[in-house]
Amino acid sequence: MRFLIRHQYTLVWLTWLVILVAAFYARTVSFEFACIDDDANLRDNPFVNGAQLSWTSWLKPYFNLYIPVSYSFWRALVVLAGGLEPWIFHGANALLHGLNVGLVFLLFRQWRSGLSRAACAAGALVFALHPLQVETVAWVSGARDLLATLGTLLALLLLLRSDGPRRYVLLGLATLTFTLALLSKPVACIAPIIAVCLAPQRLRQRSYLVTIGIWLVFGFAAAYGNSLFQPAIENPFVVAWSKRPLVALGALGFYTQKLLWPIGLAADYGLTPVRLMRSTGLIITGSVVAVWALRSRGVLIFVVGLLPTLGFVPFFYQAISTTADRYVYFAMLGPALILTTWWDRGFPVRWFSAVLLSSLAACTWLQMQHWSTRVDIARRMVAVNTDSWFGYFNWGTSLLQRGDAEAARHYLEASVRRRPWFPDSHYNLAIAAVETKDYAAAEQHLRTNLYFGGDNAPALIWLGHVLALEGKFDEAGAYFRRGLKMAPNHPGGRLHYAQLLRAQGKNQEAFAELELAQESSVNDAKFYALKGELLLTRGENIKAIEFYEKALALGSRGVDTYANLGVAYLREKDYERAEEVLSKAIAIDSYMPEALHGIGLVYEATGRRQQAIDAWTTASAQGFKPAIEALRRVRKTDGTKQ
Repeated sequence: MRFLIRHQYTLVWLTWLVILVAAFYARTVSFEFACIDDDANLRDNPFVNGAQLSWTSWLKPYFNLYIPVSYSFWRALVVLAGGLEPWIFHGANALLHGLNVGLVFLLFRQWRSGLSRAACAAGALVFALHPLQVETVAWVSGARDLLATLGTLLALLLLLRSDGPRRYVLLGLATLTFTLALLSKPVACIAPIIAVCLAPQRLRQRSYLVTIGIWLVFGFAAAYGNSLFQPAIENPFVVAWSKRPLVALGALGFYTQKLLWPIGLAADYGLTPVRLMRSTGLIITGSVVAVWALRSRGVLIFVVGLLPTLGFVPFFYQAISTTADRYVYFAMLGPALILTTWWDRGFPVRWFSAVLLSSLAACTWLQMQHWSTRVDIARRMVAVNTDSWFGYFNWGTSLLQRGDAEAARHYLEASVRRRPWFPDSHYNLAIAAVETKDYAAAEQHLRTNLYFGGDNAPALIWLGHVLALEGKFDEAGAYFRRGLKMAPNHPGGRLHYAQLLRAQGKNQEAFAELELAQESSVNDAKFYALKGELLLTRGENIKAIEFYEKALALGSRGVDTYANLGVAYLREKDYERAEEVLSKAIAIDSYMPEALHGIGLVYEATGRRQQAIDAWTTASAQGFKPAIEALRRVRKTDGTKQ
């Protein structure tokens, strides 16, 4: 209670900062999942959206990173929301950012007791409202950086407070929170260097020095361990060690320019290491900032905060761009510290700071709208970087997911023209070509995907499907078998392979393939329709009806589904239901001979002979033999000759 009374005004400032910042970013709650890695990190992640228990994420890496804290956090959100709901992830990011801003405020208060609350709040608002922070907050996968920063700031705060009789307890808690930060994202490895920058005089204390040493060991272990999971060796844009300082200076220069003039921000700047090495202006800017860092604590923290992602150590995203807004998130602590130390220099500085913060807030509000949908994100990439193959890829992929395959092909083709060796562009372009029934183009792009990306089950199975659609049954079967050997539990692959076998008249083998696909993992009406068809050929009418009804419940409205279901009901002498579904088939295709023949049998069984003759006559005009034989039988019974 005494603590609360002594710090009541600080707590009021802290509470308002957290609430206002979280509310400011609350508009992101209505945003979609982003097209950049959100699907991989959430939907396809077995630790987040799969059957695996959340604690298993602590046993092995996923998607080239070992970050179990982030995966456990996302899994908790999935459980709370009852599924993958974007609103709860975006809301959590906004709240985490608000908490980080509050910790920045407290850190500055702890760092120098002479700073006013207003000065610390102004610095924290720079951290909160700079447009470079939008990507980390509005992008669901940015929670990794938010959590890592949360743990790092809390660790630094505890470290600076580690005086008095509770010193070792606070140092232990600081080390624990730093460890959790590393397990959120290894970018937190720079925390011990930041700690030295903030309070170099504390290194005289043995306990402080030992703690920093432990942090350095932990940070190196986390950074090195995760570097082993990064497939940077496959990145064709990795440059020699001797050239990486130029890459780092170029990246530093770019971030400095965007810090001072945050216009034209996007998720892809296309600044690969080679392009940065050739950017003389950026290298000069970076060199000036690097020298200035020797004289300014705030600039030094900004530079140190960027060290893990400046390009000294290769990382896979360099294939797209070495620079990205999210890499600045923690480093923004440096500019925030600069404004904090300037605030108390007089009214003109405060007036300028107020105008600056208002301008940053306006730019950030406008920048957020570029993250509202997948298409908006991709469109912004292309607007800022007209040569963004990644932007065109995501634009086309987003349109494909929306069902606009024709438009998707346009943007995916633009992506392929800019980076023809990227296998995923060819894969998605092939799917778009299938949707537009351009099977030759689909085959070509799938073969290109396999050429650049190597054997992978999805491409092999899709190629088998496309070849089957082209009538190349034998070749299609070979690709299906290769794909299913790599992914035996692929339900879509089993379905398409079964369709191929059915088309070849291999009903028994087709049925066996469908049996291998677990029904619980198949939510495709085609699966139930095909299984119903195969059961019907085996004379298992009751089971066939069950599967056809499931197909209808899942949205199947194909004429064959209605016609075959009608035949199944007819065989079970349920004439009322048979007539109902056969009538729906005829409403779709009034000349379908199978449906006309079936409904003729229904009419005959229910005493409507003339209607039966009319239906069979229409069907027999198309050469349908069962209808012709039915007419002969009826006319023979009537004593008439055909």
